[in-house]
Amino acid sequence: MRSIPLEWTPSQLLVISFLTVILIGTFLLTCGFSAQPGVKIGYIDALFTATSAVCVTGLTSVDTPMSYSFIGQIIILLLVQFGGLGIMTIVTFGMSAVSGRVSLRFRLFAREDRPSNTSIDLVELIKYVFIITITIEAIGALILFTVFKYQKGYAAVKALYFAVFHSVSAFCNAGFALFSDSLMSFDGNLAVHLVIGSLIIIGGIGFNTIVDIIYFFRTRSRYQLSLNTKITLFTSLILIVSGFLIILLLEYNNPTTIGTFPLHKKIYASLFQSITLRTAGFNTIDNGLLLPPTLLLCMIFMFIGASPGGTGGGIKTTTTAILFKSIMRSIHDDTQIVIFKKAVPKESISKSVAVFTISMILILFGAFALLFCEKFGFVEILFETVSAFGTVGLSMGITAKLSAFGKLVITAIMFLGRVGSLTVVFALAKARPKLDVRYPEETVLIG
Repeated sequence: MRSIPLEWTPSQLLVISFLTVILIGTFLLTCGFSAQPGVKIGYIDALFTATSAVCVTGLTSVDTPMSYSFIGQIIILLLVQFGGLGIMTIVTFGMSAVSGRVSLRFRLFAREDRPSNTSIDLVELIKYVFIITITIEAIGALILFTVFKYQKGYAAVKALYFAVFHSVSAFCNAGFALFSDSLMSFDGNLAVHLVIGSLIIIGGIGFNTIVDIIYFFRTRSRYQLSLNTKITLFTSLILIVSGFLIILLLEYNNPTTIGTFPLHKKIYASLFQSITLRTAGFNTIDNGLLLPPTLLLCMIFMFIGASPGGTGGGIKTTTTAILFKSIMRSIHDDTQIVIFKKAVPKESISKSVAVFTISMILILFGAFALLFCEKFGFVEILFETVSAFGTVGLSMGITAKLSAFGKLVITAIMFLGRVGSLTVVFALAKARPKLDVRYPEETVLIG
């Protein structure tokens, strides 16, 4: 690790590592072997796709199966896996496997990419991450293989390839599909809904939560679940269930989405939509045909996103929970924010407010830029912007129609959404010495 300049901070190295992989992916996708015969991939479309893959978003400016060759699709899949696991995580695992040890300085860099609040050693955690990822993706691929082989009638090799691609894409919450209509042709397939939905949930709750749960059951409850895990599981459950019920209620009689479906199809289509709209971007119904209240719900859920340490974006479930409890504290005039009988540190509250504020500013600036240069309506633009920030990948059908400038704006938002708004701020900010000075307080009128 002598090649890493000592003056680089973990935040700066994380940003640089993501940019490096994106640029490499862009170069590879512009090469002739990455495109289908007779198709030429432009630099902006290649950059857009590479960023979308590394940032596990799933927004595409060109039709993936019609534009990219088998090699191009494999490159996209590798970029998705890199983005889902985290570049620094992969490098740390490689160093550990080759040399058997990882320097303290590099552990600090890796922790920026794979934050953890558990007592487990970072290298051990990363090993768990790899084992969990391979195991879950393999199980998902095996089940999907049976669907593609025996229900769709694909040849064994094609069925295996499609199964692996969609299993990795789902677990990494990327939303890339080898079907031009995403998963809309599987709107009546319960197995696909269950497998893809489960992979999205597991990948979205975060590796820290998964490892925490494993330790809890391995030690037969002697190991207590962390507050982070409890908040993640509880908030995720609330969001999935409430989203499912609201979507089912709003779209129940909408003939352009689920209105003509039998009851059982309405149920699992609504449930799948509730799961995918926070993190993944697969869709079994046309988002452009959703009712306005449903679109607003989708944007709220996309803004919230996944959980810390997971493969999705957004402000995260824990941030949302802390902000909600902070509002309740103000209403009840409590001295502390208490969740599951544990007080939340002031630093976590301050970071939650900062993440929310910076994220809102980013979305507003992005939407303003797109509204200035694009011809689409306000709802379509805002939906696209929030989807890019939350690295969700859902669209109302305008992605491929964006101008070159519009695609660059969405590319930047996807990058900032994946790396994290606070991380980028820390990477750009200049370090300054902390002064041990306390100034007198004075009340400021609020509201």
